[in-house]
Amino acid sequence: SIKGVGNYGGEVVRKFTIAPIENPAEAPTGLKAVYGDKFSSISLPEGWVWEKPDAPVGDVGTVTAKAVIAATGNYKETEKIITIEVLARKLEEAVVVLSPETAVYTGEEIRPSVRIDGGILPAEDTYTVTYKDNINAGTASVILKGTKNCTGEAVKEFTIQKVTPKLTIGAGTVITKKMGDVPFALEASISNQGVLTYQSSNEAVLTIDTAGVVTVKGT
Repeated sequence: SIKGVGNYGGEVVRKFTIAPIENPAEAPTGLKAVYGDKFSSISLPEGWVWEKPDAPVGDVGTVTAKAVIAATGNYKETEKIITIEVLARKLEEAVVVLSPETAVYTGEEIRPSVRIDGGILPAEDTYTVTYKDNINAGTASVILKGTKNCTGEAVKEFTIQKVTPKLTIGAGTVITKKMGDVPFALEASISNQGVLTYQSSNEAVLTIDTAGVVTVKGT
């Protein structure tokens, strides 16, 4: 306000604005993250937030990202470029989930799908996958080895269960024959890659060859 003195009287009031300036606060330093993390997992000082908190931090090495310090007092909201060191993820510390974790023998390789730490790690530039003992019934293994963005090794086991074969006899389960009848085939088959073998419980009554052909010998 301006008040008149001497030969001047009255008062004039005029308003003006003092604009806030950018915050001179130094950007946080010494920040580290692990490959596969999001920026939201990196703690910032009070008043700071990441511009894109849900974005992944990127590959191993040095990366930069924008963070914002909130407006306060004489300072306006201010963006800063922050440097982060991204470290390789250690596979031996990762949570590995297989799907399925239990399978049934098929005669072929069984290769469960792999998810690491909730699926945040893509296989490309991250790890290699190999399988061991994954055909026959028993305990099989998935072996993960780190590549560009991961280090170390992780082994996850899964189970291959024995399959129960199903036997079918085309000639029927109750067969009536007498001595002198023409030899006949059982027409047996087995599912799930089972192996058929034949054996007579009394060869004085009947014999059966390796092809499942029965010959009645007596009663």
